Amino acid sequence: TTKIEGDENNNTMATVSYANKPTSFKPETLYSMILKRMQEIAKDSLDQGEDADAPDECVITVPSYFTHRQRKAVLDASQIAGLNC
Repeated sequence: TTKIEGDENNNTMATVSYANKPTSFKPETLYSMILKRMQEIAKDSLDQGEDADAPDECVITVPSYFTHRQRKAVLDASQIAGLNC
């Protein structure tokens, strides 16, 4: 289960079960985890061997109705994941 709430600074936080205990994450951090996993899948599908680097260049599209803050959150998540977008 996921619980969405604000922290003491009124930032949005998602509480999820991570490593069998409830842990709170910012949405950007959760999205970066998804992006990191997608990067791993892309590396595996390219089949470049164990020593090859994972792709770090990408294009991420967002809906036109996203606010500046939402777009910034997507860029922040890509930076956390180590991607250059």
